[in-house]
Amino acid sequence: MNFPPITIIIPAFNEEKAVAGVIQRLKSARPGDEILVVDDASRDQTAKLAEEAGARVVRHQVNLGYGGALKTGIRHARHELLMFFDADDQHDPQDIEAIVSALKDSDMAVGARPKNSGAFYRRSGKWFLYRVANYLVGRKIPDLNSGLRAIRRSLALQFIHLLPNGFSLTTTITLALMRSGYQVSYVPIQVKDRIGKSTVSLKDFFRTLFLIVRMTTLFAPLKIYLPASLFLLILAIPSLIVDLIHRNIADTTVLLLLMTLVVFLFGLLADTVALVSRRAYSDPPAKTWDSDTLS
Repeated sequence: MNFPPITIIIPAFNEEKAVAGVIQRLKSARPGDEILVVDDASRDQTAKLAEEAGARVVRHQVNLGYGGALKTGIRHARHELLMFFDADDQHDPQDIEAIVSALKDSDMAVGARPKNSGAFYRRSGKWFLYRVANYLVGRKIPDLNSGLRAIRRSLALQFIHLLPNGFSLTTTITLALMRSGYQVSYVPIQVKDRIGKSTVSLKDFFRTLFLIVRMTTLFAPLKIYLPASLFLLILAIPSLIVDLIHRNIADTTVLLLLMTLVVFLFGLLADTVALVSRRAYSDPPAKTWDSDTLS
């Protein structure tokens, strides 16, 4: 399959055990592509080994996080087509062609990992996050935070100011694109056991959950405010019935009814603001290749 050269962005933090092998396999499978390693202020030999393996390396002076490294890679990439690729040797370079080819019919293509991959405690946390994310975007998401994905640089730059520096960047860009009406496709992949220790913690779970809610408030606020106002109304109605029976409207009932009205009206206002804001993201960037290029 024929498509233009791509930039493969590899965020790396203390990945000296795996990074050289990952780059060598990528160069063997993708000799015409740019391999860009963003060293996120590693304390080991990650940057040196990456350069010796033939990658272009950009270094951070301070640790910004996984998302911060990806954003640096997006800004420094030399090609329009971007591929995010992890440095821990979980991914197969042979999957890149199918994922990039999926951009023919979508705006972002993601490698969807098997459902039962990863440790049990992490799968339990993901199950909850997936249920929340699926409700908030109104569709089933096969893989919310896969690190193997392809996107056009111009589109990524369009949303880069919304993206966090932490591990939830992939989650955030998925939700942002879906809520803005862009097409996100999924390509099944297999993953290997990672080399080295994962740095994802319980704190990242809560950060991701908070960002999911924040992104939904930005792009679809009624998904948050409408259920909240209905909950308050459910609390207010029994209280109102009891007060009417006793012919005395209590302050608690008045407060609940006012809170219901305020939350509902605030949701409508937030939805109007979000609708106006989405106009800035409604026009997809022009492609630098046509569909024949990927056929």
